[in-house]
Amino acid sequence: MKKILITLLFFVGYLAIVGGAIAALAEKSFAVYTFATGVALLCIYRICTLTAGNYRVKRLNAMEAISTVLFIVAGVMMYMQLSGWVLVLFIAALIDLIVSFRYPNNTK
Repeated sequence: MKKILITLLFFVGYLAIVGGAIAALAEKSFAVYTFATGVALLCIYRICTLTAGNYRVKRLNAMEAISTVLFIVAGVMMYMQLSGWVLVLFIAALIDLIVSFRYPNNTK
């Protein structure tokens, strides 16, 4: 049950982030709140899935922490109506993409 809840946090969080970003580009008023909800769910997911391992896993966890902080910064910039949030969001998504390919698979 816990694994299903964590997986649900992951999918709903990223869907809210993508939905909030698309709504912000369409200049909808609810976009910031949708994006912030997604970032909050992502933060909870990242805290629940922290693993202690070798140096490689610790380094990848640090990269995930950096991308999470960048997601938060993008949300604050979106709230302040600064246009730079798009670049910050792109960098955070790029870091997440790199980590997703580099993270070791623990399924056996």
